[in-house]
Amino acid sequence: MSTSSITSKGQVTIPSEIRAKLQLQPGDKVMFEEKNGMIVLTPMSDDIEALGGCLADHTNGKKATLDDMERAIHFSQEL
Repeated sequence: MSTSSITSKGQVTIPSEIRAKLQLQPGDKVMFEEKNGMIVLTPMSDDIEALGGCLADHTNGKKATLDDMERAIHFSQEL
């Protein structure tokens, strides 16, 4: 288990062993999701196919509507 502290600006350093395991490099994007009371960090891919199904948890397994997508975009901008 690794730990990190939150700075006054809300920033957290991802521990080196986690960065290595996820093959994260400076400038890479990550996504934060809340799942079952936990926050999950997922590396983002430039591949649009990798985003398939990413809204499923927010739409009860149904295909996302444009409204669902707009809400997800609005939510991600608040983070």
